[in-house]
Amino acid sequence: MRIGLLVGMEESFPKALLERWRAHAGVTAELVTVGAVAHDSVPPYDVVVDRISHEIGCYQSMLAAAVAGGVRVVNNPFRARLSDRFLDVACASRLGIRVPKTVLLPQKDYAPTITPASLRNLQYPIPWAEVLAGVGGVGWVRAASPHAWRHSVKVSSVDELLRAYDRSGAEVTLLQEHVKADRYLRVVVVGGDKAIVARFDPEYRLHLVDPDYLSAGEEETVVKTASAVATAFGLDLCAVEIALEGGVPFLVDVVATPDLEVATLTPFYFDRVVQTFADHILALAERGAAPTVDASLAPLLAASGPIVAHLTPLAPTRKAEPRAAPKKAGSSKPRKKSGGATAEGS
Repeated sequence: MRIGLLVGMEESFPKALLERWRAHAGVTAELVTVGAVAHDSVPPYDVVVDRISHEIGCYQSMLAAAVAGGVRVVNNPFRARLSDRFLDVACASRLGIRVPKTVLLPQKDYAPTITPASLRNLQYPIPWAEVLAGVGGVGWVRAASPHAWRHSVKVSSVDELLRAYDRSGAEVTLLQEHVKADRYLRVVVVGGDKAIVARFDPEYRLHLVDPDYLSAGEEETVVKTASAVATAFGLDLCAVEIALEGGVPFLVDVVATPDLEVATLTPFYFDRVVQTFADHILALAERGAAPTVDASLAPLLAASGPIVAHLTPLAPTRKAEPRAAPKKAGSSKPRKKSGGATAEGS
Protein backbone atom coordinates (compact mmCIF):
# COMPACT_ATOMS: atom_id res chain seq x y z
CA MET A 1 0.00 0.00 0.00
CA ARG A 2 1.19 3.48 -0.80
CA ILE A 3 -0.04 6.69 0.87
CA GLY A 4 0.82 10.21 -0.26
CA LEU A 5 0.55 13.34 1.85
CA LEU A 6 0.18 16.96 0.71
CA VAL A 7 0.99 19.42 3.51
CA GLY A 8 1.45 23.11 4.20
CA MET A 9 2.87 24.74 7.32
CA GLU A 10 1.75 21.93 9.63
CA GLU A 11 4.55 20.10 11.42
CA SER A 12 3.37 17.82 14.22
CA PHE A 13 0.27 16.36 12.54
CA PRO A 14 1.86 15.19 9.23
CA LYS A 15 4.94 13.95 11.04
CA ALA A 16 2.83 11.83 13.42
CA LEU A 17 0.76 10.44 10.55
CA LEU A 18 3.83 9.39 8.55
CA GLU A 19 5.37 7.71 11.59
CA ARG A 20 2.21 5.74 12.31
CA TRP A 21 1.73 4.65 8.69
CA ARG A 22 5.38 3.65 8.27
CA ALA A 23 5.17 1.47 11.36
CA HIS A 24 2.93 -0.93 9.39
CA ALA A 25 4.60 -3.61 7.29
CA GLY A 26 3.98 -3.24 3.58
CA VAL A 27 2.99 0.43 3.81
CA THR A 28 4.90 3.20 2.03
CA ALA A 29 4.00 6.71 3.18
CA GLU A 30 5.65 9.87 1.87
CA LEU A 31 5.15 13.49 0.93
CA VAL A 32 3.80 13.95 -2.59
CA THR A 33 6.07 15.82 -5.00
CA VAL A 34 4.24 18.09 -7.46
CA GLY A 35 5.94 19.65 -10.47
CA ALA A 36 4.62 20.20 -13.99
CA VAL A 37 1.78 17.66 -14.20
CA ALA A 38 0.73 15.98 -17.46
CA HIS A 39 -3.01 15.65 -18.00
CA ASP A 40 -2.90 11.85 -18.24
CA SER A 41 -0.53 11.21 -15.34
CA VAL A 42 -1.79 9.37 -12.25
CA PRO A 43 -0.07 9.75 -8.86
CA PRO A 44 1.28 6.34 -7.74
CA TYR A 45 -0.76 6.16 -4.53
CA ASP A 46 -3.72 4.23 -3.20
CA VAL A 47 -4.71 7.25 -1.10
CA VAL A 48 -3.59 10.88 -1.11
CA VAL A 49 -4.29 12.92 2.03
CA ASP A 50 -4.72 16.59 1.21
CA ARG A 51 -4.02 19.23 3.85
CA ILE A 52 -3.19 22.26 1.71
CA SER A 53 -4.94 22.43 -1.70
CA HIS A 54 -7.43 25.00 -0.37
CA GLU A 55 -4.50 27.46 -0.51
CA ILE A 56 -2.62 26.14 -3.57
CA GLY A 57 -4.71 26.28 -6.74
CA CYS A 58 -2.59 23.95 -8.90
CA TYR A 59 -2.89 21.24 -6.23
CA GLN A 60 -6.68 21.38 -6.57
CA SER A 61 -6.52 20.66 -10.30
CA MET A 62 -3.92 17.91 -9.85
CA LEU A 63 -6.01 16.19 -7.16
CA ALA A 64 -9.20 16.37 -9.23
CA ALA A 65 -7.36 14.69 -12.11
CA ALA A 66 -6.02 12.08 -9.67
CA VAL A 67 -9.59 11.21 -8.70
CA ALA A 68 -10.36 10.81 -12.40
CA GLY A 69 -7.46 8.34 -12.54
CA GLY A 70 -8.81 6.22 -9.71
CA VAL A 71 -6.86 7.59 -6.74
CA ARG A 72 -8.72 8.09 -3.46
CA VAL A 73 -8.22 11.64 -2.21
CA VAL A 74 -9.12 12.76 1.31
CA ASN A 75 -10.94 15.09 1.39
CA ASN A 76 -12.63 14.73 -1.98
CA PRO A 77 -11.35 17.69 -4.06
CA PHE A 78 -14.72 18.18 -5.74
CA ARG A 79 -16.40 18.69 -2.38
CA ALA A 80 -13.57 21.02 -1.33
CA ARG A 81 -14.20 23.23 -4.36
CA LEU A 82 -17.80 23.71 -3.22
CA SER A 83 -16.83 24.60 0.31
CA ASP A 84 -18.08 27.89 1.72
CA ARG A 85 -19.85 28.89 4.90
CA PHE A 86 -23.02 30.10 3.20
CA LEU A 87 -23.55 26.75 1.45
CA ASP A 88 -22.74 24.89 4.67
CA VAL A 89 -25.34 26.83 6.65
CA ALA A 90 -27.97 26.54 3.93
CA CYS A 91 -27.53 22.78 3.61
CA ALA A 92 -27.34 22.13 7.37
CA SER A 93 -30.60 24.01 7.89
CA ARG A 94 -32.25 21.74 5.32
CA LEU A 95 -31.06 18.76 7.36
CA GLY A 96 -33.04 20.07 10.31
CA ILE A 97 -30.00 21.34 12.23
CA ARG A 98 -30.19 24.70 13.98
CA VAL A 99 -27.91 27.30 12.40
CA PRO A 100 -27.18 31.02 12.92
CA LYS A 101 -29.24 33.44 10.86
CA THR A 102 -26.90 34.15 7.97
CA VAL A 103 -26.91 36.77 5.20
CA LEU A 104 -24.62 36.63 2.18
CA LEU A 105 -23.25 40.11 1.37
CA PRO A 106 -22.22 41.47 -2.04
CA GLN A 107 -18.50 42.01 -2.34
CA LYS A 108 -17.20 45.47 -1.50
CA ASP A 109 -14.52 45.52 -4.24
CA TYR A 110 -13.96 43.67 -7.51
CA ALA A 111 -11.13 42.95 -9.93
CA PRO A 112 -10.28 45.81 -12.32
CA THR A 113 -11.80 43.83 -15.20
CA ILE A 114 -15.26 44.02 -13.56
CA THR A 115 -17.13 47.11 -14.74
CA PRO A 116 -20.45 48.60 -13.56
CA ALA A 117 -22.10 46.89 -16.53
CA SER A 118 -21.23 43.53 -14.96
CA LEU A 119 -23.01 44.45 -11.73
CA ARG A 120 -26.44 45.44 -13.02
CA ASN A 121 -28.15 42.68 -11.04
CA LEU A 122 -26.95 43.99 -7.68
CA GLN A 123 -29.38 45.82 -5.44
CA TYR A 124 -28.33 49.35 -4.52
CA PRO A 125 -28.36 50.67 -1.93
CA ILE A 126 -28.31 47.72 0.46
CA PRO A 127 -30.80 48.24 3.35
CA TRP A 128 -28.11 47.80 5.99
CA ALA A 129 -30.35 48.49 8.98
CA GLU A 130 -32.77 45.78 7.83
CA VAL A 131 -29.92 43.36 7.23
CA LEU A 132 -28.54 43.84 10.74
CA ALA A 133 -31.99 43.61 12.31
CA GLY A 134 -32.57 40.38 10.42
CA VAL A 135 -29.81 38.62 12.37
CA GLY A 136 -30.98 39.99 15.70
CA GLY A 137 -29.13 43.33 15.86
CA VAL A 138 -25.76 41.80 16.80
CA GLY A 139 -23.69 39.67 14.47
CA TRP A 140 -20.36 38.77 12.97
CA VAL A 141 -19.00 39.85 9.60
CA ARG A 142 -17.07 36.80 8.43
CA ALA A 143 -15.39 35.59 5.26
CA ALA A 144 -17.51 33.10 3.33
CA SER A 145 -14.40 30.99 2.80
CA PRO A 146 -14.13 28.48 5.66
CA HIS A 147 -10.34 28.93 5.62
CA ALA A 148 -10.29 32.69 6.27
CA TRP A 149 -10.60 34.21 9.76
CA ARG A 150 -9.12 37.63 9.05
CA HIS A 151 -12.52 39.30 8.53
CA SER A 152 -14.33 37.94 11.58
CA VAL A 153 -15.58 41.12 13.27
CA LYS A 154 -18.39 41.50 15.80
CA VAL A 155 -20.83 44.33 14.99
CA SER A 156 -23.80 45.76 16.89
CA SER A 157 -24.63 48.90 14.88
CA VAL A 158 -24.96 49.89 11.25
CA ASP A 159 -21.82 52.05 11.52
CA GLU A 160 -19.80 49.09 12.83
CA LEU A 161 -21.25 46.85 10.11
CA LEU A 162 -20.28 49.31 7.37
CA ARG A 163 -16.75 49.75 8.74
CA ALA A 164 -16.21 45.98 8.80
CA TYR A 165 -17.74 45.64 5.34
CA ASP A 166 -15.56 48.43 3.91
CA ARG A 167 -12.45 46.60 5.13
CA SER A 168 -13.44 43.29 3.49
CA GLY A 169 -12.18 44.30 0.04
CA ALA A 170 -12.82 41.67 -2.62
CA GLU A 171 -13.47 38.92 -0.05
CA VAL A 172 -16.96 37.41 -0.15
CA THR A 173 -18.42 37.94 3.31
CA LEU A 174 -21.38 36.96 5.46
CA LEU A 175 -23.22 38.57 8.31
CA GLN A 176 -24.07 35.92 10.90
CA GLU A 177 -26.15 36.03 14.03
CA HIS A 178 -24.23 36.22 17.30
CA VAL A 179 -25.00 32.95 19.09
CA LYS A 180 -25.17 33.21 22.86
CA ALA A 181 -23.89 29.76 23.78
CA ASP A 182 -23.91 28.06 27.16
CA ARG A 183 -21.01 25.89 25.97
CA TYR A 184 -18.91 25.69 22.83
CA LEU A 185 -17.49 22.52 21.26
CA ARG A 186 -15.38 21.38 18.38
CA VAL A 187 -15.89 17.85 17.08
CA VAL A 188 -13.25 16.30 14.83
CA VAL A 189 -15.10 13.77 12.68
CA VAL A 190 -13.26 11.01 10.81
CA GLY A 191 -14.92 8.85 8.19
CA GLY A 192 -18.32 10.34 8.98
CA ASP A 193 -18.87 8.21 12.09
CA LYS A 194 -15.84 8.49 14.39
CA ALA A 195 -15.95 11.66 16.51
CA ILE A 196 -13.55 13.25 18.99
CA VAL A 197 -15.44 15.84 21.06
CA ALA A 198 -13.57 18.66 22.80
CA ARG A 199 -14.44 21.80 24.68
CA PHE A 200 -13.31 24.66 22.45
CA ASP A 201 -12.37 28.31 22.93
CA PRO A 202 -13.46 30.02 19.68
CA GLU A 203 -11.60 33.25 20.44
CA TYR A 204 -8.17 31.67 20.90
CA ARG A 205 -8.91 28.62 18.71
CA LEU A 206 -7.87 26.19 21.44
CA HIS A 207 -9.15 22.77 22.52
CA LEU A 208 -9.53 22.38 26.28
CA VAL A 209 -9.48 19.09 28.18
CA ASP A 210 -12.61 19.04 30.35
CA PRO A 211 -14.11 15.55 30.85
CA ASP A 212 -17.08 16.91 32.84
CA TYR A 213 -18.09 19.55 30.28
CA LEU A 214 -20.96 17.48 28.86
CA SER A 215 -23.34 14.89 30.21
CA ALA A 216 -23.45 11.52 28.45
CA GLY A 217 -26.75 12.46 26.78
CA GLU A 218 -25.43 15.82 25.59
CA GLU A 219 -22.31 14.25 24.13
CA GLU A 220 -24.39 11.68 22.27
CA THR A 221 -26.52 14.46 20.76
CA VAL A 222 -23.44 16.47 19.76
CA VAL A 223 -21.81 13.43 18.14
CA LYS A 224 -24.97 12.61 16.16
CA THR A 225 -25.21 16.20 14.91
CA ALA A 226 -21.56 16.43 13.88
CA SER A 227 -21.58 13.01 12.23
CA ALA A 228 -24.74 13.85 10.27
CA VAL A 229 -23.09 17.03 8.96
CA ALA A 230 -19.81 15.30 8.01
CA THR A 231 -21.64 12.47 6.26
CA ALA A 232 -24.03 14.74 4.36
CA PHE A 233 -21.17 16.99 3.25
CA GLY A 234 -19.05 14.01 2.10
CA LEU A 235 -16.05 14.83 4.30
CA ASP A 236 -13.68 12.10 5.51
CA LEU A 237 -12.03 14.56 7.88
CA CYS A 238 -13.46 17.79 9.24
CA ALA A 239 -14.07 19.79 12.39
CA VAL A 240 -17.65 20.73 13.25
CA GLU A 241 -18.09 23.61 15.67
CA ILE A 242 -21.23 23.40 17.77
CA ALA A 243 -22.68 25.75 20.37
CA LEU A 244 -24.99 24.39 23.03
CA GLU A 245 -27.86 26.70 23.88
CA GLY A 246 -30.00 25.24 26.64
CA GLY A 247 -28.62 21.81 25.80
CA VAL A 248 -29.69 22.07 22.14
CA PRO A 249 -26.91 21.87 19.48
CA PHE A 250 -26.46 24.87 17.21
CA LEU A 251 -24.15 24.45 14.20
CA VAL A 252 -21.69 27.34 14.00
CA ASP A 253 -19.05 26.22 11.50
CA VAL A 254 -17.76 23.33 9.41
CA VAL A 255 -14.01 23.33 8.70
CA ALA A 256 -12.89 20.89 6.02
CA THR A 257 -9.18 21.45 6.75
CA PRO A 258 -8.97 22.19 10.48
CA ASP A 259 -5.80 23.06 12.36
CA LEU A 260 -4.74 19.74 13.90
CA GLU A 261 -1.37 20.71 15.34
CA VAL A 262 -0.57 19.41 18.81
CA ALA A 263 -0.33 22.97 20.18
CA THR A 264 -3.94 23.57 19.17
CA LEU A 265 -5.42 20.16 19.99
CA THR A 266 -3.38 19.52 23.17
CA PRO A 267 -1.54 16.15 23.44
CA PHE A 268 -4.71 14.49 24.80
CA TYR A 269 -6.84 15.13 21.70
CA PHE A 270 -3.90 15.11 19.29
CA ASP A 271 -3.06 11.46 19.98
CA ARG A 272 -6.70 10.40 19.55
CA VAL A 273 -7.10 12.31 16.27
CA VAL A 274 -3.84 10.97 14.83
CA GLN A 275 -4.65 7.36 15.72
CA THR A 276 -8.24 7.53 14.46
CA PHE A 277 -7.39 9.27 11.19
CA ALA A 278 -4.28 7.20 10.46
CA ASP A 279 -6.26 3.97 10.90
CA HIS A 280 -9.04 5.32 8.66
CA ILE A 281 -6.59 6.05 5.84
CA LEU A 282 -5.01 2.60 6.18
CA ALA A 283 -8.45 1.04 5.82
CA LEU A 284 -9.08 3.09 2.66
CA ALA A 285 -5.69 2.12 1.22
CA GLU A 286 -6.46 -1.57 1.78
CA ARG A 287 -9.49 -1.24 -0.51
CA GLY A 288 -7.21 -0.42 -3.42
CA ALA A 289 -7.87 2.04 -6.20
CA ALA A 290 -11.14 3.92 -6.34
CA PRO A 291 -13.39 3.30 -9.36
CA THR A 292 -12.28 5.34 -12.37
CA VAL A 293 -14.67 7.66 -14.17
CA ASP A 294 -16.37 6.72 -17.40
CA ALA A 295 -16.45 8.78 -20.58
CA SER A 296 -19.51 10.74 -19.51
CA LEU A 297 -17.78 11.92 -16.30
CA ALA A 298 -21.06 11.32 -14.45
CA PRO A 299 -19.32 9.76 -11.41
CA LEU A 300 -17.05 12.81 -11.23
CA LEU A 301 -20.06 15.06 -10.98
CA ALA A 302 -21.71 12.74 -8.50
CA ALA A 303 -18.59 12.85 -6.34
CA SER A 304 -19.14 16.56 -5.82
CA GLY A 305 -22.72 16.23 -4.68
CA PRO A 306 -23.15 14.09 -1.54
CA ILE A 307 -25.10 16.97 -0.02
CA VAL A 308 -27.72 17.00 -2.76
CA ALA A 309 -29.02 13.51 -1.98
CA HIS A 310 -29.94 14.62 1.54
CA LEU A 311 -31.94 17.66 0.52
CA THR A 312 -35.54 18.13 -0.53
CA PRO A 313 -36.31 20.45 -3.47
CA LEU A 314 -36.46 24.12 -2.54
CA ALA A 315 -39.78 24.48 -4.36
CA PRO A 316 -42.21 22.20 -6.20
CA THR A 317 -41.10 21.42 -9.72
CA ARG A 318 -42.93 23.66 -12.16
CA LYS A 319 -45.24 21.70 -14.46
CA ALA A 320 -44.68 22.14 -18.17
CA GLU A 321 -47.39 24.19 -19.79
CA PRO A 322 -49.23 22.54 -22.72
CA ARG A 323 -47.99 23.70 -26.08
CA ALA A 324 -50.34 25.68 -28.31
CA ALA A 325 -51.52 24.03 -31.51
CA PRO A 326 -49.26 24.90 -34.47
CA LYS A 327 -50.38 27.63 -36.88
CA LYS A 328 -51.66 26.62 -40.28
CA ALA A 329 -49.14 26.86 -43.08
CA GLY A 330 -49.18 30.09 -45.01
CA SER A 331 -50.51 32.23 -42.18
CA SER A 332 -48.96 35.73 -42.20
CA LYS A 333 -50.07 36.58 -38.67
CA PRO A 334 -47.09 36.76 -36.28
CA ARG A 335 -46.97 33.93 -33.75
CA LYS A 336 -47.82 35.03 -30.23
CA LYS A 337 -44.99 34.55 -27.76
CA SER A 338 -45.64 32.03 -25.04
CA GLY A 339 -46.07 33.50 -21.59
CA GLY A 340 -42.78 33.41 -19.75
CA ALA A 341 -40.88 35.33 -17.11
CA THR A 342 -38.75 38.21 -18.33
CA ALA A 343 -35.56 39.42 -16.69
CA GLU A 344 -36.11 42.67 -14.90
CA GLY A 345 -33.89 45.42 -16.18
CA SER A 346 -32.89 43.57 -19.37
